[in-house]
Amino acid sequence: MQEFLIQHEDERVHALNYVRGCDMGRHGLFVRVRDGKRTDAQNKLMWKMLQPFEARVELQGQLWSRDAWKCVFMNDLGHDCPMLPQLNGHGFFARGYRSTDLGVGEMTTLIERIKAEGETRGVDYSYLEKDAEWPA
Repeated sequence: MQEFLIQHEDERVHALNYVRGCDMGRHGLFVRVRDGKRTDAQNKLMWKMLQPFEARVELQGQLWSRDAWKCVFMNDLGHDCPMLPQLNGHGFFARGYRSTDLGVGEMTTLIERIKAEGETRGVDYSYLEKDAEWPA
């Protein structure tokens, strides 16, 4: 399997030429084009933004971990969380959400959603503004 990170026109041309040169085979080719992966800076910002939620924002009368809040927001944005059966056959559990696989645009949307919800719940993010690049 070949993957390409395309950031410049010459890289796009290289990828297109590669695909043109591939044998279609009897089942054809599968090509997926998506936004580049989220940046480390976006990931760091997201976790900093979730910290106040973990510390003092309740949901259904209870405090939740930052990881749980990340899942709440990803679910709110329509990301699926598959349910898997327990080995003992007595119920299901969530497989979890992975923000690692989000593209830059998806991560920006997630950060914007966290910020908006935080503001409605009285979270003050002014302490982050000096070292964070807020989404436009």
